[in-house]
Amino acid sequence: MEEQSPEKQPPGQLELVERFVNSLHMHENREDEEALSSPAALRDWLAERELIAPGEEVSEGDLRRAIDVREGLRALALANNGEELDKSAVACLDRAASRAGLRVQSLSGAPRLAPDAAGIDGALATLLAAVATSVADGSWERFKACPATAANGPSTTTRRTARRSGAAWRAAATWRRCAATASATRTPSSGRTAAG
Repeated sequence: MEEQSPEKQPPGQLELVERFVNSLHMHENREDEEALSSPAALRDWLAERELIAPGEEVSEGDLRRAIDVREGLRALALANNGEELDKSAVACLDRAASRAGLRVQSLSGAPRLAPDAAGIDGALATLLAAVATSVADGSWERFKACPATAANGPSTTTRRTARRSGAAWRAAATWRRCAATASATRTPSSGRTAAG
């Protein structure tokens, strides 16, 4: 992503969310760059940003949940730019986020959202707290992704809209795969997703 002028940079923790979503950089004419390619890569990425301890155990399930959060946030950023909300990606985000508990903490004198867990769940909660805070302060609506370059990730600046790239379609396929998994886990009587 290009460098932004200070007035266009995301405020505070929203910059961390932007970097997280941009941990997958998709390209139209070359191989995608995935920073979270394995549990170890996720651990390293989060530890470099002091969201978890460097020796934290990270499982394949943790990696899947982190990617679900990332792709759900990407879907929300696309919706902020006028695209139709990808409800299946957001459903995956909601499921993955359900383990990332948040609580109100007032130790600093001002109430704020804080993780109610440690490890990966705490790291994801920190990212989600930044999103919730940005919604409250009005900065979330500036967090956008260009549909043609969902590959380029979100930005707090508006990018010129262009045609959809192959990379954006690959991201949509990932979201559809997640939705198919969600449909397979629905209970027949209630239509709700089974806990899993």
